[in-house]
Amino acid sequence: MAKILIIVLGKGQQQLKIEEYRKAHYILPQNPSEIKTTPFVGEAIISLVGKESFDKVFILGTNDSMWHTLYAHCVLENESDEDITTYFNTISEEVSNRELSDTSQKLIEKEFETLSCTKTAIEIIPIGKNEDELWSVFETISKIPQQNDIVSIDITNGLRYQPLFLFLGLFYFKTILNNKIKNVFYGALELSAEFPALDEYGKQEYETIYGKQQVKNLTPIFDLKPLIEIMDWINASNTFKQYGDLSLFIKLLQDKNIDNNLIVKAKDYAQSLQLNNVENIKSNSTIFKNKIKEMLENVTTEIKPLKFVEEAILDFPNQINLKNNSWEIMWLMSERYYKSGQLALATILLFEAIISRIAKIYLNNGANIDESKIKDSKFCSEVARSQSDGTENVALRNFYNQNQLANFPVNFAKLGNYRNGLAHVRGNEHIEIENLPNDFPKLYKYFKSNINNTNLENLPNIYKHPSMP
Repeated sequence: MAKILIIVLGKGQQQLKIEEYRKAHYILPQNPSEIKTTPFVGEAIISLVGKESFDKVFILGTNDSMWHTLYAHCVLENESDEDITTYFNTISEEVSNRELSDTSQKLIEKEFETLSCTKTAIEIIPIGKNEDELWSVFETISKIPQQNDIVSIDITNGLRYQPLFLFLGLFYFKTILNNKIKNVFYGALELSAEFPALDEYGKQEYETIYGKQQVKNLTPIFDLKPLIEIMDWINASNTFKQYGDLSLFIKLLQDKNIDNNLIVKAKDYAQSLQLNNVENIKSNSTIFKNKIKEMLENVTTEIKPLKFVEEAILDFPNQINLKNNSWEIMWLMSERYYKSGQLALATILLFEAIISRIAKIYLNNGANIDESKIKDSKFCSEVARSQSDGTENVALRNFYNQNQLANFPVNFAKLGNYRNGLAHVRGNEHIEIENLPNDFPKLYKYFKSNINNTNLENLPNIYKHPSMP
């Protein structure tokens, strides 16, 4: 596990003499008294953050990035005995021709490594003038870290799209390679005027640049890691909204070290969803929603990104809280699984929703029925199939036919077969489960149109539950 820093070298001013490139006075806002003066923000980051923070630095650049200027600066700072003019001119020519040689690349790596006291590697990337080159840029970036490396990036320089690629790379590193993202640096040269250099008496300092006296300003290096945090919260909320998975959201809460009560309630809610525990889903949904609201209203425990994803996180709990019956909650969950492509769970819950709907009808008509018991669940299943004791019930069949529900028993039987095929792998070889992706949309559409059919309320008049007089 290595700590790496990835920076981009821009093109800068191409036609320069050895010592002409303008320097900036870099600071970290949290420690403005420590200043690093250099033309290269990457060097300033390593110096100000501390060379012990990085095991290796990767410098990305095109063939015509200002490698000659970086080389000259390193040699001058290192007080090297090399023939700086000859090498500078050679590298300058290669940059002009967009053909940085391996020899020059190794030379620059060596000098920057000496300057920064950090192992250095140069990665040449194409300009990105077409789609293939853009993919090549991202491929180069994606291959830099190893799994579990700790990654920091600097998005200050480069062609305008290149920092965006680095930022996308962070998302790839974090989600695919399991890298920890430590820092996202940005040297805000455009804000230097907001950070004037003051002497020990608090007076403005001045400096001479190109023979002219100018105000001396400091350039802050910001850490934009909160942008990554926002992406994490967006990803967690979207994962929950799409798939009902709260694990990423819970991990973010744990990372914040906030009141454990919310974490406990979130875990309870997640567990009830995972177990399809309808009895607890609504109550846990309400508790979870109230805890989120409480967290957002309490300034001492406020999590800033949470308010931006509140609507997405609370969308499903809000939908659940609008439902009054168990079968409606089951239907809602089945619908959610269907829309996210989880057909197995969608099928099982659609089947259970219909069982629960029929149980509710009988309960409303005075039956002593408990859908959680096998006997009563079987009774509801037989009613939906127009059967009694495993054989066709003529009265129920006629009822369905007379109320434009002739396909209700047929479709329920088909749904039940799929449900059994999913729940019991063995002994159901006759069920062609591979047809489910084609059949489920039709079954879903049919029951969506008919599960609320008011004629179903008359079922207890046609076929009574054993508890009914």
